[in-house]
Amino acid sequence: MTGEIRVPLALYDLDDHRGDVPLVMSRAEAEALFARLRAELVAAPQQRRRPEPVR
Repeated sequence: MTGEIRVPLALYDLDDHRGDVPLVMSRAEAEALFARLRAELVAAPQQRRRPEPVR
């Protein structure tokens, strides 16, 4: 209703759970974050395989 997006986050110190907090963003911030994450994940370069040695 308010246009806020709440994302639950779990906070850890190595493997020790320290608590849970909501990340509160505006709808515009959440859409920008989603677009950036999608672009970074989709555009991630594929790992190139080394050519096989010639025998």
